[in-house]
Amino acid sequence: MYRDEMISEISMRCDIPVEDVAEVLEEEENIIEEEKYFKKRKKKMAFACCMATAVATACAAVYILNKKNKIDIEKAKTEIEKAKNEIEKMMKKYVDKVESKVEKIKNDYLPER
Repeated sequence: MYRDEMISEISMRCDIPVEDVAEVLEEEENIIEEEKYFKKRKKKMAFACCMATAVATACAAVYILNKKNKIDIEKAKTEIEKAKNEIEKMMKKYVDKVESKVEKIKNDYLPER
């Protein structure tokens, strides 16, 4: 049933003016939308709290392990830098290969200007 049909049906059955019925239905729709908004906001806040708790727990674990000399943060930083440099080298190698192949294809198939 369409909204206009529903308004006229309610108006006829209950002997209420059409404008009043339309106004009440509009208010009801606004309330439903507002409830949906707050429910969605509540979910986002709960997710943010869970993520903040997880991050705080991870930071605390790293801090405690570092204090007890179970891990060495400086050594981990250097290892991360080494891995980053290796990845950059590999990526540069593959990008250069692709660029050379693209140039070869461009030279072979595109006409000279």
